[in-house]
Amino acid sequence: MARDVAGRHRLHQRRPAAIPAPRRRRAGAAGQPRAGDWAGQVGGWEKLVNRSSTTWRNLPEDRKQPGSEAQWLALVAEHPALVKRPVLLTADGVASVGFSEAGWTQRLGR
Repeated sequence: MARDVAGRHRLHQRRPAAIPAPRRRRAGAAGQPRAGDWAGQVGGWEKLVNRSSTTWRNLPEDRKQPGSEAQWLALVAEHPALVKRPVLLTADGVASVGFSEAGWTQRLGR
């Protein structure tokens, strides 16, 4: 660490101060897909929700049986950690969840 004239330590910035932070798009924002759209694309809520997560196991039993689309959306909005990760959204707007090297290679065309 550099020292000033009085011998005290001073902070030395090694990067420029104006590095822009990456922008994250929020799901559900105007024109952006949301969890309900993802559920329809991946084969239903059962495939979108990670039922082996600690969050799921800690839910009360009555919350583990949502009966409608609105209840599923409310559950995922309240506990976003329930969504399986990663969620891959391709340029054509199609979603897939979880990781499979073969699946991602096929989806990304590499």
